[in-house]
Amino acid sequence: MSKAEREAQIYSRLDGTTRPLETYSVVELRGITLFYKMNIGNLGNKRKSDLIKAISTNVKYKAKIRRVEQRQIAAETLEERREKKKREVIEAREQREMERLLRSQQTIGDAILEKGVRTSNTDPDWYAEELRFELNESDTQIDADDIRMGDFLFFGYDARFPDRYTYYDRRPLAFMLKVVDDNKILGYNIHYLNPSYRGGISESMLNKEVVDVSDLPKKGLHSYIIGNMNNIYRIPRNVGEYRDIAKLVTENFVDANGLKYDINAVWDSVN
Repeated sequence: MSKAEREAQIYSRLDGTTRPLETYSVVELRGITLFYKMNIGNLGNKRKSDLIKAISTNVKYKAKIRRVEQRQIAAETLEERREKKKREVIEAREQREMERLLRSQQTIGDAILEKGVRTSNTDPDWYAEELRFELNESDTQIDADDIRMGDFLFFGYDARFPDRYTYYDRRPLAFMLKVVDDNKILGYNIHYLNPSYRGGISESMLNKEVVDVSDLPKKGLHSYIIGNMNNIYRIPRNVGEYRDIAKLVTENFVDANGLKYDINAVWDSVN
């Protein structure tokens, strides 16, 4: 055994796959040829470039390199998947936090309007049910004894003498103005107004010591028998809530026979 072969034996466990062949020494490259049992003649006469060429074209070496590369790709792919999953978890958490923050800043009315855009077949009954649900969630339902003058209320109402009216609203959204005859409250029901300017009117009423409706159309003024009011909700005293809930079409106008009445006719009427 020549000196070159003896030196190569020291490195005969190297397979040449851990780094580029160019970075190995001549003695190490000789050891790699032994690992693959390559017969390339006298090792002592081979230059580094000869050894690299012989190893790189060896079938066993190329097969091992492919396996190593595949393992690296698999490892990188696994790591990428882990990183992707980690990013998705972080992004989902950030998204939930953003949605929570937006919900905390979003008014009840705006949330319902937004939901309505994504929902088919919405009508006043749908909006009314959504409003009741949201107001229940906000714990704003009150008893008739808890009504205060100046309150902005959403409630159910049954007229004692419906035949006296061409139409009336069974779901008023009204400002409470004053007590009349001990068992009645005079209110201003903004449902008689077009939704396009209800919001501005309603938010202007907030924080006033006395709700003044003298400049508004008289058709919104109605007295309500307290005992006939039901499912009473106090609208949260917030400019945004007053404005956005007022925009919702939650009215339920009926005629003397209890049949649906055209809300556009109500909005367009002078009196």
